[in-house]
Amino acid sequence: MTRRRLLLIVGSALICYLVVGLYYASYRPERSDTYLWGAHHVHSTHSDGLGTLDQIAAEARESRVDFVILSDHGQPNPDSSTIDTGIQGVRFIGGSEVAITDGHLVLFGAREVPRFKLPPHASDAIEDVREWGGFGILAYPDDPKQGWRYWEDDFVPDGIEIVNLSSYLWRAPWWRNLVKVLIMPFAHYHLAEGIAGPTVPLQRWDELLARGRVLGFYAANAHGGFSPSWAGNRSVSKPSYSDIFSLIGLGIDRGNQGSLDAALRRGEFFSVIRGAGEPQRFDFRAEKNGQTYPSGSSITGSAELVVQVETVDMDTRTVLKHDGESVATTRDNVLRFTPQDPGVYRAEVYLRKHRYLSPDVPWILSNPIFVDAAFAPIPGVDEDCRTARGIPLDELRVEKDHDSEASYSVQDGRATLAYHLAQATPEVVDRWVAVARRGGIDLSSFRGFFLSGESPDYMRYQVEIRSGERRFYSSFKLYPGRY
Repeated sequence: MTRRRLLLIVGSALICYLVVGLYYASYRPERSDTYLWGAHHVHSTHSDGLGTLDQIAAEARESRVDFVILSDHGQPNPDSSTIDTGIQGVRFIGGSEVAITDGHLVLFGAREVPRFKLPPHASDAIEDVREWGGFGILAYPDDPKQGWRYWEDDFVPDGIEIVNLSSYLWRAPWWRNLVKVLIMPFAHYHLAEGIAGPTVPLQRWDELLARGRVLGFYAANAHGGFSPSWAGNRSVSKPSYSDIFSLIGLGIDRGNQGSLDAALRRGEFFSVIRGAGEPQRFDFRAEKNGQTYPSGSSITGSAELVVQVETVDMDTRTVLKHDGESVATTRDNVLRFTPQDPGVYRAEVYLRKHRYLSPDVPWILSNPIFVDAAFAPIPGVDEDCRTARGIPLDELRVEKDHDSEASYSVQDGRATLAYHLAQATPEVVDRWVAVARRGGIDLSSFRGFFLSGESPDYMRYQVEIRSGERRFYSSFKLYPGRY
C-alpha cells in the first residue's frame, strides 16, 4: 500500500468520523424548567467518585440539576450518609451504597449511622435503615454483575431502581461501548441508545408492590468518569457528572423546594430519561370530591385517576397499569380512568419516534397511587421455642481475630463477654470476636433457633451455626436497658 493511498484511507476515515460526530452533536432534547430536576445514586470522593461536593455542585448547575442524592460506598459510609446541605444552590441529600449478601442496597436521609455494619440479611438491613431514619432502595435488580438475589415474601424495601444506567453500559458488547467512547467528544445523549426495556425490574416492582408501599427510581450511578486499571492513578472524566445528570433523573414539583427529602419519601416525584427530552408537564393524580391526590398517595373509595403529559413536539403514548397489567392507553395529552377494582395504579409514558430512546423504554415512570390497596401479609417469626439441649456456659470459649481483645467469664449462672474490636482496614475488614462451642448438637427436628440477650450499647450481633461444611448466618440487635 502506497503512502498516498494510506493517507487517503486515514483522511476518509477521519471525515466519516467527523460527519457522524457532527450528526450526534446536532441533537438537542426538549427542555423544561417546570420541575426541580434531581440525580439519584451519585458517588463522590467520599468513596470512588472523582468529584468533591463542590465539583459535583458545579456540574449539577451546568446540567440544571437542583438536588443530588449521594450513594457513596460503605457499610454504610459514615462520611456521606447523613449529609444534608446546600452548595452553590444545589441540595445534597446524604446516602450510601452498601453491599450485603444478596446484592446492593442504597440508603438516603439517615439521621445517624451507628458503629456497626448493615446486617447481611436483606430484611434486617431494611429494618435497620428505617430505624436510623433512612430510606432503603434495592439497587441493580437485574444487573449482570451486581444483580439482586433475595426476593422472599418478608422483603419489602422502600424503593427499587427500575433503571440503573451503568447496568446497560456493563451489559453492552465491547465494540458498542467503544463506539460510545468515540462519540463522547461530540455528544453524550446517544448513551440513551443503550437503555433497554426494563421488563424484569418492572415485574419485580409489581411483585414488591403486592406486599407494600415501594417507590420506583431511575438511577444515574454517576462517578464523574472512570479510572481504567491500565491507567495507574490517572482517570478519564467522561462521562462527566453533567453528562449523566442531563441524561437520566427525577422530577419534583417546584412547590417542594423546601421539603425535597419528604417529597421523595412520599413518592411525589417521577423518573425520566432527560436525555430524550423533558416534559413541559407531567402529572399523575387522583381526583375525589374536589380534592387532588398526587402520586404516592393512598386513597379509599371512588376516585378518578388522571395522567397528563404535555410536550412541545414529541409523540407520546401513555399507559396506565393496575397491579402491573395495562388497563388504559392513549396518545392524547390526557388520560382519565375511573378504577373499578382496588389495587396499585401507576403510569408509564413512552416516546413512539425518538432518535435514541427505544419505544419499549418508559420515558417517564410515575410512582403509584394506592386505591383501597390491601397488601399481602408479611410472614412473621415463629417464637414458639423449646430448648434443644442446654449448653453449659462454662463450655463456651472466646475466639477472635489476632488484633481484637476479649474476655469471657461465668459467675452465678450468668456469662459476661467483654470485648474490643480492632479497627478494620482496607486490607483486613472482618474484625471479630465470638464465643463458641466446638461440638455437635442435633437440631434435625427443629426449624430454626431463637436467641435473646442484653447489651450496654445499641449493637447488632452476628450469629453463625456450622453443620459440616455448611454455615448458617443470622443477626440480632440489642438495646440498652432492653432484654
